[in-house]
Amino acid sequence: MVSCKVNDETGDITLENEHLRFIFKKSEISYKEFMIYVHNGSEWYKVGLCSPIARFTYKSNALMNYSKNINPTSYKINEGDNATLELYSKEVDVDGVEWNFQFKFSLKPNERRVLAKYAVTASKSRQLLFFSGPFLYVGEGSFGANKDLAIFPGLEYLLSNERSSSKNDVAEVHMHRFLPHPYKITLPLMFVSYKGYVLGLAWNPLYKWDGRNAYISAIFASPNWVEMKKKENHLLGLFVPSVPKWINENCGGPYGYAYKSYFMEPNHPVNIEAWIIAGFFEEPIQVLKQWFEIYGIPEIPATSIKPEKAIEISVQTYLDRFDSEKHVFSQNVPESWGPHASPLTSLQLWIHSLSVNNPHYKNKLREVAIKAMRKFLSTADSFIPYANGVKYRWWTEIGSRFILLDLSLHAGLIEECLKVAGDYAKVFIANQRPDGSFGFLPDESHKILGEAGDTAVGLCAFPAYNLLKYARFTGDQKSLEAGLKALNFMNTLKRPEGSQTWECPLHTPDIVASAQAILANLEAFKITGNDEYLSKAVFWAYTGLPFIYTWGALDRRIMKYGSIPVFGSTFYLHPWFGQIVQWCGLEYAYSLRLLSDYDDSLPWKTFADGITMCGLQQQAAGIRMCEENVLDEKYRGYYPDSYDVINNVFSSYWLAPGNGPEIPGGNLLSNLMMLTGKNVEASFSILNVGKKKVYINSSAIIQDPKFDAEKKYLTFKLNYPINETSFSIIAGLQKPEKVTRNGVEIAEVSNIDVADEGWKYLPEQALLLIKSQHLSAPTLIKVFLT
Repeated sequence: MVSCKVNDETGDITLENEHLRFIFKKSEISYKEFMIYVHNGSEWYKVGLCSPIARFTYKSNALMNYSKNINPTSYKINEGDNATLELYSKEVDVDGVEWNFQFKFSLKPNERRVLAKYAVTASKSRQLLFFSGPFLYVGEGSFGANKDLAIFPGLEYLLSNERSSSKNDVAEVHMHRFLPHPYKITLPLMFVSYKGYVLGLAWNPLYKWDGRNAYISAIFASPNWVEMKKKENHLLGLFVPSVPKWINENCGGPYGYAYKSYFMEPNHPVNIEAWIIAGFFEEPIQVLKQWFEIYGIPEIPATSIKPEKAIEISVQTYLDRFDSEKHVFSQNVPESWGPHASPLTSLQLWIHSLSVNNPHYKNKLREVAIKAMRKFLSTADSFIPYANGVKYRWWTEIGSRFILLDLSLHAGLIEECLKVAGDYAKVFIANQRPDGSFGFLPDESHKILGEAGDTAVGLCAFPAYNLLKYARFTGDQKSLEAGLKALNFMNTLKRPEGSQTWECPLHTPDIVASAQAILANLEAFKITGNDEYLSKAVFWAYTGLPFIYTWGALDRRIMKYGSIPVFGSTFYLHPWFGQIVQWCGLEYAYSLRLLSDYDDSLPWKTFADGITMCGLQQQAAGIRMCEENVLDEKYRGYYPDSYDVINNVFSSYWLAPGNGPEIPGGNLLSNLMMLTGKNVEASFSILNVGKKKVYINSSAIIQDPKFDAEKKYLTFKLNYPINETSFSIIAGLQKPEKVTRNGVEIAEVSNIDVADEGWKYLPEQALLLIKSQHLSAPTLIKVFLT
């Protein structure tokens, strides 16, 4: 149902469908405003208004500035599947020049958005300083300055009592972002929500508003603090001409502040096109989906090098920079953190070796991986003495201990890796508070970033993820309970924040927190099968979208699918607005790739591919990077810590291709591997054996797991490269009678690492370790119970 009707008594015009209603109020002979209502399933509720319908400011022949509200006097209605209302106004300025204004509003059935088109022409050349599109006063006449959530992607992610352009996340000198440079806006859809009611604006930043110039200007104030007469509402508005060509960023009030005139040609139109989004949403963050429904999913960036070649370059980078005496890798240029052994790098080298045919090169990759793995295991308990004290601040420092679990299923040393991961699971549990949360424990230099004892999503997500991962591998009940307890607390929070407290304020909006929250909920969903955890994983996936560029400027090759790390700063002094830090987005991409196996509400895998390819655009792989910069050979294989979109400049600090937060996929190389079909994490399956749950983890892909209760055996197939050897861990079984591979019994062994093939049972943990040769595909494993 959609209609556009005129009230015969009042002259008011109502444009509506099932979800929203626009009422254009007639005052004497003109229309000065329109009010916006949303239907919540039982009644209509006012969410805001646009008053006046438009404004403009021009410079006269005498170089005086004049401003005027546009109040249309005539209209035209077209009804049908796409109902439209057109409003018209004619003005004559002080120099006798005629201005013609046209406003068109279009609505379709069952949609929660109205297409608004504004146009102006002048009969003679004019100096235009300001022409507004929709200026929405959200909450006016209803919930006022209240809100639950307000988002201006790339810049603001506000909760109920927070003010935009505040000093919460950045120093005063950098805090204003109510009228930003267009390159700082990541996803051009801004909105405010209250109790499920949402009102917002979406637009295409590349729309050429005069046929030549792009970048419509956007203004955002929540609550509305920028206008001289403060109002109980929130301001969302669009206008031309553009920042910064005609208007200084964040200057003055909201009207008539161009520092130089835009010269209009006679009878040449200036246009603004935008979508007014209004609706009732159970999860307001999902209003972001509207942008993709309107403009489509962004195309994946093109690169001059293929992902497969980039993987080869990345792997060779690690081989070239491996210290054969100390068994550590160089991870940065310049080497500010110092070389170190990384289980993640070892895992990546081993996975790459599976597709290598040259036996010498294959052995080299594995030799380096094992040496670095053993080096790491020799120092893996180095953080435990600090884990229960205030010196310990960043859980991500110990994530590598849990990556050992994935690595051991390829390279062996499972028992040593289980012990290390188990020790650190106990560390997490010891630091967990009764409500399930984890507290912020800053040292003296980090106290400025947050209050000691406070908590956030990022402080809880990472321990929850790793506790649940350890429980998935081992069936450890204490880790499972602690992980779910942390997750259940974390899921009551509303904003991704607190994952980069080594430099960013605790409550600064943070895409890494989105990524880690997705991973933690996916672990819980895989173990428990509870759909609520999958729903929460989807929720947290949406929270990461405001950090991702969905468009690319006309003069920027690197931008689309780039990721802003935080909507804030480093120690309040270095703002990250308009600064791409791709490793943060790559962690998010990895989590989206895993989510795509379970949810298709958005094409998460396409987003993951796009973010990965944007990372590849930035990698120094013997290709031209910025338009005028060719990188030094010393950076080959590395990618920048950051890229300044505004100034088109790379950071002087570069990351190794596998460097990033300590999860298997939070880096460029792992994402490239996943993009090309290589599994980075262990394969997982769960079986009900009697009244118990049995967890199977393997470096091979697990297929068709079954339990035959009558014959008392469980069976599953493993897919792994031919002539390779995989490891699997089965948790929750009693000691088996025997194990077979493709019908042939394999031996029980005391040392599974030195045996060519075999199985070993660890009675204290009820874990069955299986080492299997793969002479054909798939390999059928049967475990016979007593």
